[in-house]
Amino acid sequence: MSLKVLLTIMFLAFATAIAPAANLTWTNGDGGSSDITDADNWSPAQAVVNGDVLTFDNPGVGDPTWNADLDIDLTLSGGTWDFNITSRLYTKNFLDYSAAGLGVSQLSSGNSGSRVGTDGTSVWTIGTGNTLVVAAGRLELRQNLSIAGDGLLVLAAANASGNRGIAITAGTTLVNMGTATASNSDWSVSSGATLGGTGHVRSNRAGGISVSGIIAPGGNGTFGATIETLEVTLGSASRAMTMANGSEFAVDFGAADEADLLTINDGEFDLSAGDNTLAISGAVSPIAGTYLIYSGQNTGTFETVLYNGVDVTGSSDIEIAYNANDITVTVIPEPASMLLMGLGGVTMLLRGYRRV
Repeated sequence: MSLKVLLTIMFLAFATAIAPAANLTWTNGDGGSSDITDADNWSPAQAVVNGDVLTFDNPGVGDPTWNADLDIDLTLSGGTWDFNITSRLYTKNFLDYSAAGLGVSQLSSGNSGSRVGTDGTSVWTIGTGNTLVVAAGRLELRQNLSIAGDGLLVLAAANASGNRGIAITAGTTLVNMGTATASNSDWSVSSGATLGGTGHVRSNRAGGISVSGIIAPGGNGTFGATIETLEVTLGSASRAMTMANGSEFAVDFGAADEADLLTINDGEFDLSAGDNTLAISGAVSPIAGTYLIYSGQNTGTFETVLYNGVDVTGSSDIEIAYNANDITVTVIPEPASMLLMGLGGVTMLLRGYRRV
């Protein structure tokens, strides 16, 4: 190979590497193929390459089949989408589903080897009234992920991997991943944001899970809703889910002795910051019983207790026991208190103590 030819190849490779990202809009214009690799499905008509910015703004043209391994940025608008992912979709900078009121879109699995995740530090924004369900074979975080917007993100992949941070800065994120781990990552939940779900969150990092917002096992927030469990593994007794000042632990009560449950393995539930709240959603008239709301090591106590939004801190009708390996709430309503709660006019008292 001559030096001239070699230099030409090197120049073309360099030019390709620094070429600006293309902005492509999905048209599904081929007429018979929904493959993202088909140039005729895009405007302008050209093949997608790593680094491109892809816009899906007209659901009427049909949903795409994601059949290539690509690092891209993604905007969803105009309505709802259902991606059939048979390969790997990684964001480099953003996933934008911020336009309000679009509905439920899915990044769905076409096979167990499919992946959705990050290959660059990314922000996924879910707008008000929107739900994005990630149900690929694996959630794979190669770089940090920040979740923004006031909508709902449901992580429902079969399993997950990655050692990158997950910051929930707004909205609600539900981890519904069965017995799989959500990530070996540092997690944080900002004020006003919610982490809930029925799956398994893993954070094998020294920082554990820092919460300034809301932890809500199940995430329903309604009496009589399905009673569910959120499991957390921290990997060391020295690590904690730390509830900062202003944070909230929200649980739903069902029938007698039934409540949403948070379980922490290999770590503790740290309530010692002081200014935190236990928010209970229950029957209008409290149902007598003992409700297990937390299983695992714990320290500190709740400063404020709310029952259906009413401040019941100081009540003799509700007793919270902070045991070595669990936290329970015992409801012992007196007839007069039950009547007043039914009328919405009681301020219940709380008797709290720690057992050793």
